[in-house]
Amino acid sequence: MHIVVCVKQTPVAGDMRLDEETKTLVREDVTLSISSLDRRAVLEALRFRDEVGGTVTILTMGPPQARAVLLET
Repeated sequence: MHIVVCVKQTPVAGDMRLDEETKTLVREDVTLSISSLDRRAVLEALRFRDEVGGTVTILTMGPPQARAVLLET
């Protein structure tokens, strides 16, 4: 069995700032982490893999720094 889990980097709540002009999230100097729900999905996929066998693939999409979320898992 091949299990695929999609994960996303999300800003740590305490580090979030909005640009006053554009009202968009400022991404520079913001600590990013895998979301808690995605972390649960990865752990469940690994548990299921250990139970029935197979492989787990973790995917993410985003700018180059999104690679950090894959290394975090």
